[in-house]
Amino acid sequence: MPSLFRSKLFTIVLGLLAVVLIVWFFVVDLVVEMMIEKQGTDKVGAKVELAEADLGLFPAGIELRGLQVTNPHEPMTNALDIRRIYGNIELSPLLKKKIIIPELALEGVKMGTKRSSSGALPGRPAPKKPKAEGVCSEAQTPSLTMPDIDEILDRADLQSLESISSLKSDIQAARKDWQGKLAELPDSQEIMAYKDKLEALSDQKDRSLGSLLSSGSQAMSVAKELKADLDRLEEAKQAFTEGLEQYRQKVRSASQAPMRDVSRLMDKYSLSAEGLSNLSALLFGDSLCTWTNRAVDWYNRIKPMLEGRGQNGTTEQPADQKGATPDFLVRKALVSVNLASGDFSGTIRNITTNQRQFGTPLSFDFSGTGLSRLQSVSLEGSLDHTKADMYKDAFELALQGLKLTDVSLSDSKSWPLKLQEGLLNLDLDGRVMSGSLMAEAMASFDSTSFQLPLDQGAGRLAESVASVLQDVSGLNLSAQLTGSLEEYALQISSDLDKTLRQAAGKAVKEQTVSLKQELTKAVRSKTEEPLQGLQSQLSEYNAIGQTLSKRLQTGRELLSESGLSL
Repeated sequence: MPSLFRSKLFTIVLGLLAVVLIVWFFVVDLVVEMMIEKQGTDKVGAKVELAEADLGLFPAGIELRGLQVTNPHEPMTNALDIRRIYGNIELSPLLKKKIIIPELALEGVKMGTKRSSSGALPGRPAPKKPKAEGVCSEAQTPSLTMPDIDEILDRADLQSLESISSLKSDIQAARKDWQGKLAELPDSQEIMAYKDKLEALSDQKDRSLGSLLSSGSQAMSVAKELKADLDRLEEAKQAFTEGLEQYRQKVRSASQAPMRDVSRLMDKYSLSAEGLSNLSALLFGDSLCTWTNRAVDWYNRIKPMLEGRGQNGTTEQPADQKGATPDFLVRKALVSVNLASGDFSGTIRNITTNQRQFGTPLSFDFSGTGLSRLQSVSLEGSLDHTKADMYKDAFELALQGLKLTDVSLSDSKSWPLKLQEGLLNLDLDGRVMSGSLMAEAMASFDSTSFQLPLDQGAGRLAESVASVLQDVSGLNLSAQLTGSLEEYALQISSDLDKTLRQAAGKAVKEQTVSLKQELTKAVRSKTEEPLQGLQSQLSEYNAIGQTLSKRLQTGRELLSESGLSL
């Protein structure tokens, strides 16, 4: 090969290589950044943003800076905020379009950081909530003070008013129908016409035998016609009487409906001693339910990724023979989490988008000691989705000496409870086995100080509860979560329940009696006039029956006076 040709070929190759390197250094990082943001946003359902991406060739590696993952439930908050992610990439698998990272480091991981702009996606529906029972299904926190009667009635749809109005319309329609039927039945004038006919026959001047026989035959015919009309009136009267009795029963029921409304409102707004006995649900229910719902939601988002599936359940990559190298794998990730009380570090192993293909579950192990507000913490577990229809995930969390300060336990105006300070020790075990959800938590609170600010005139019940909480210096609590990922129940109990039930029992009874009296008075005031109108409507309807009775009586008397036997 001539030297001139070799020189030109070498120049061309160098030029092409230069172009490739220029494109790599100036374009590939932008492409990687866009892919991470787009795919992450699709998976999470809220904005995923990356400040900078750097993909190197010599040596092969990746570095991501400023990764923010929006919390889809709180668009102004980041679920994760990671300062830096970096690691080396194995070169040979890249030729097979596989990304294998032996070791990845995540630095400056924070949770719950504030965003400068909303991370919500336009047009994206709110996350679907699973169906929850037990504590999580409670509609509202019972009030410790006497509820405002006017506010209750403003919010309530009184079923008694609805039933009265509906029944009134039914009676009006029935009365109109019977007025039409009356017009088709013999009236008083038609009945008296029979009397005129009979009298005319009896006053005949011709008293011959033939005329007497003829008039007697005609009188019998008139009497039969009268009897037929009376039978029609009798049949109509019987049908009307049956309908009238049904409406009378319905009116009696409607008259009792206001007290049924009172009972229903009492069940909703009053606080029984038994209901108050489970104070643990009132104290910790809102927070635990919120955390549980969020945890289940995030688990449902992560689960498809472990199995190589999208959020819609479709397979994104085939589950090849177990042990094969997946398209994406991080063998080990070193994670440093920045908590308010200090750093919390650990290791995650075998991160892949297709465990069924890889055949090895993901495992994690975190720990931290000597933190400023936490004596010690450990979290370990595994996510095993190596089998298609039989997966098993488990975790164990242990906290020791967590200092709690100014923790709001309820935002309710009637229950503005706050834990001013306390020390928490917690052991939490959780498992998900093929959709079945089980978790148990045992917690102890020491050196506690509760605050329940009360308005003036809050009532004996609120004062009783506040007095009990003021003397509480510690308590033990347990929580059990059972069910499935789609439908689960959370039960909470503590040793505080019995103490509060005993202290507040008498005050609960007094408030219940007072509330029932006030509700009864208010509901009756709203339903008294409609009930009177209903009774008036029934009386107007009953007038039809009186008309039928009057016509029947007139006809019977006429038939009796005629002396004719039919």
